[in-house]
Amino acid sequence: MVSSENSAALSYAMSEGWAKRAHVDAAKYEDMYDFSASEPDSFWEYHGRGFDWIKPFTKVKITCFDPGNVSIKWFGAPADCRRDSRRQE
Repeated sequence: MVSSENSAALSYAMSEGWAKRAHVDAAKYEDMYDFSASEPDSFWEYHGRGFDWIKPFTKVKITCFDPGNVSIKWFGAPADCRRDSRRQE
């Protein structure tokens, strides 16, 4: 486990070229992180809608934590999908 005191030592400067090609900047990342932490199902539903689904999902996740039967199925079940590259964030 990395302590918060040592995390700065594990950081690397990003080159200007990488920064220009990034899909999000630091502020957008923080917004996305806050959204994912405060409303995880809504966050994943939003991002799941960016895929083309053969059969659209109706639930973000289905969970079972029964002893001997633990499972989490994201977007209902395994399904064929592809990322819609036309979608704008």
